[in-house]
Amino acid sequence: MGTIKPLITLTHQGSILAIQRLDKKIAILDATYTLNYYDDEFELKVRKCFLKEEEQARSFHKAFSFDDHFLIAPVMHDNKFLVYENGVHGMHLQKKFSWHESELESTSISPDDHLLATGGQDGRVLLFDLDELVYMGVINQSSEYVARVMFSPNGRYLVMSSFDKFISIFHLEQHRIIQTISLNEPCEVLRFYEGGNKLYYTTRGGASVLFDVITRKTINSTVYFNTWPSSSVLSDDEKVIFVATRGGFLQVVSLEDNTLLINLDLGMQDITHLSIQNKHLLVG
Repeated sequence: MGTIKPLITLTHQGSILAIQRLDKKIAILDATYTLNYYDDEFELKVRKCFLKEEEQARSFHKAFSFDDHFLIAPVMHDNKFLVYENGVHGMHLQKKFSWHESELESTSISPDDHLLATGGQDGRVLLFDLDELVYMGVINQSSEYVARVMFSPNGRYLVMSSFDKFISIFHLEQHRIIQTISLNEPCEVLRFYEGGNKLYYTTRGGASVLFDVITRKTINSTVYFNTWPSSSVLSDDEKVIFVATRGGFLQVVSLEDNTLLINLDLGMQDITHLSIQNKHLLVG
């Protein structure tokens, strides 16, 4: 195992919840509900707090999501979440939803910005219309709380994992679950690649899996991770995936044959988010 030192260190007021390109800048959302905007040279340009809360949202990084048009933020210790729209003068609150029976665990905005999927500790996955800001319905119910929801890049699928040790793939056009994968351990890290035709996922037990969504068959499965995987990001060419684990480790896995290429100790206590921006890997 190797070690590596960061090229640049960016300091924020709270732990990192999400990193995204926004308004032609690199936007980093921290646990104080603050958006920190950087240019491509990683110089801080603007810092905006959009929500005043006494408690930081340290454990809810998967429940936050944002893109060029929307930002989704859960309300701490509540079943509610807030939908903000990105306007000329920043984020503006559009609506507060409270359809879950307990706190949110994960959210995902569809690539075309029309849909929002949410997964909660109540085990339910819900779908919302972002154009009309209305609730559409329940698309899945699990016996344990939902770990992750994610739309495919082609907008065709929604993948859902839960702590009852299942992954479900929902076909949005057919409006039905087309595949359920039974696991030995829960999955919190997953990522579509090849436009959504294939799925990479890991489990708490250390499994690294390549899955073909079209044929609905496992391509390759092996065990690499000694600690719990916490975040992932694809390389720009989608040839490899970077996987972070609790304890501050970073693995690089080939998406061609599931080979572990690099194993690094980053010397960090925990990693909540990975992102690639301007050919740099950002580790939060």
